Amino acid sequence: MQVDGKSGKKLILHIGCEKTGSTSIQKFFRINRPLLEKAGFYYPTVLGLENHTKLAIYASNADNKLRQFIKEKDREIYRDLDSLLKEEIERTSANTVVMSNEWLHSRLQATNEFSKLKLLLSSIFESIQVHMYIRKQDDVACSLYSTAMKSGQSFPFPIPYGKPYYYNYNSIFDNWSKAFGMANVFVHIYEKGCLEHGDVVHDFCKVIGLEDLSHFTMPTLENTAFTDEGLKVIREFNKSNQGMPENLRKLKMAELSEKFKGSNSLLDKHKDELAGFVEKYAEDNQLLANKLGRAKLFEDST
Repeated sequence: MQVDGKSGKKLILHIGCEKTGSTSIQKFFRINRPLLEKAGFYYPTVLGLENHTKLAIYASNADNKLRQFIKEKDREIYRDLDSLLKEEIERTSANTVVMSNEWLHSRLQATNEFSKLKLLLSSIFESIQVHMYIRKQDDVACSLYSTAMKSGQSFPFPIPYGKPYYYNYNSIFDNWSKAFGMANVFVHIYEKGCLEHGDVVHDFCKVIGLEDLSHFTMPTLENTAFTDEGLKVIREFNKSNQGMPENLRKLKMAELSEKFKGSNSLLDKHKDELAGFVEKYAEDNQLLANKLGRAKLFEDST
């Protein structure tokens, strides 16, 4: 431990964004935790065994809806999270620590939330890199809908109203840049042609300096997209089984998800409305592209 209290270690902080393969990244680091530590990369457990949800909840304000996820038995953990995390980091010989949680993208918005997070992390790590993957807004909206159906919802496909922060990558980038410095925030495009081997796990590992994955176990990829018929069947199933016990609902949903996995025509069916939605972010997308030195933010943008 260094005199100033810092570990001398480097932190790679993966913040999502949501719907860009975060679960696959988190599963890779969980199932390979011992091997990764030997390779010099440590994935903490005190923040969550797979998804580091406690990090976002810790930084959130009292009025943030994330607070609803604090279980009574875990209140002591949140109170002592700074010391518990420091102790865990001190125990590893790995020089690089990786943390991952997509709520950091969507749920932290207030300046003091970013300040609280920075205060915690900068007290432990010598250097901090923030990494975020972004995906074209209409693709995200369609993916979110499939996820909603899988979780038990039954509403028709909604065109996002207004201009939510959730999709405003320029504002998200600016918030993280203000807190951690623009030079320390890295944006990656979640498009098959932009990803190493067309895969987000391979891409993220290459980004952090872990290129040879031959000795590691790759996670099973989860396809949350459903065919058009599948969306209709699952929506009706959800409507008709509101009172079904959650464990049974999940079992049935797993069967339906496997049976109806595939692509759908949501983008085509709602092409004009979604184009109007994406247009709301055209200026912000270009501003971010300029900051990143790109001609345009997404490869399939016109």
